[in-house]
Amino acid sequence: AESEANRQQMQMRAFVTWINFQLGEQYQVSDLTKDLCSGIVLIELVKKLFEGKVKPRTYNKTPKMTIQYLENVGVALAMLEEVG
Repeated sequence: AESEANRQQMQMRAFVTWINFQLGEQYQVSDLTKDLCSGIVLIELVKKLFEGKVKPRTYNKTPKMTIQYLENVGVALAMLEEVG
């Protein structure tokens, strides 16, 4: 159980490092559960990874309510669906 927890923690750190490398200084992630929940980082990551392959979308850049977070995550998912 402890080794599984350590493995998950290492994977989380690796993913955080990879996201930060992809997005540069503009969006820095330290805690996946907190920093991805608004959907903004997800949208920016999809835009960066699939530059030129996804059309620009309107999203809430300053979400404050859960419904706005969910709408943003929905935008990120729609963008991913667009690129297959």
